[in-house]
Amino acid sequence: MNIDEARKPAIIEHEGTRFGFLSYNCVGTMGQWATKLKPGCAYVHIISHYEMNGANPGGPPDVYTFAEPHSLEAMEDDVKKLRSQCDVLVVAFHKGVLGFPDKLAMYDRQVSRAAIDAGADLVLGHHAHILKGIEEYKGSLFSMDWVISFSMWQLCLKSLEVPLACLLVLLYLPNVLIQA
Repeated sequence: MNIDEARKPAIIEHEGTRFGFLSYNCVGTMGQWATKLKPGCAYVHIISHYEMNGANPGGPPDVYTFAEPHSLEAMEDDVKKLRSQCDVLVVAFHKGVLGFPDKLAMYDRQVSRAAIDAGADLVLGHHAHILKGIEEYKGSLFSMDWVISFSMWQLCLKSLEVPLACLLVLLYLPNVLIQA
């Protein structure tokens, strides 16, 4: 699967409602990323910058993370292209800081909000191995117009026939009905 194939959406129709899904990796090694000539996953390249905080050599640095503009724009373009092909658009990101329930990396909100701004209805984060927060963005908690989940933890729903993302769409977008 080259980069063009990795960036293609999955579209599932259920009783007349079309769900569009895109997925990107923001963590891990570049060796996992697809290129024109190599199989791998779609990605948003995250840049990390470490800066000393004070005059304490060897002490913990301040960490600044942000999305590399070209890969962020590619993701946004994918979302914009998919928007007209589906009723509910879900973007999943393999992203986040491991093991810290109260810590989001700077890029977490940047990439999540960029996906919403480009047309996503729901952003799902996964990677942190723990539950993290849910953010309302451009909508109220009750209408759930746009929702960002920063980490879904490692949810295992063995008996559920509906994909996990569809379940979350059902939970977060009450105007959409799914019958399993």
